[in-house]
Amino acid sequence: MIKPNAKKVIKTLKPKINQECDQQSFDPASLKIFLKFVTGSDVLVCDAIDVAFTLTDGFESRPNAHTCGPLLEVPATYQSYSELTEVFNNILRNKEAWTFNIV
Repeated sequence: MIKPNAKKVIKTLKPKINQECDQQSFDPASLKIFLKFVTGSDVLVCDAIDVAFTLTDGFESRPNAHTCGPLLEVPATYQSYSELTEVFNNILRNKEAWTFNIV
């Protein structure tokens, strides 16, 4: 018998995409933009992207990427998938706000 701990229980979870999510899949151009936001590269250069859910409010309650990891922090405070999708799409459309440029 295995003694439960948070890490073991989390590994047993198998997330499934609901129908609402399934209908809004990324096209190839959007996938490149998403990868660039999360990993810093528009090609798949890692085996996994970690996702952490945070309890943030206000201006901080937006998806945040740590490209060195790669880690995507997603606030758990959204009321619906549609609300998260709208915020995330706005971030991805405004590449100038998150693109790192060295002068």
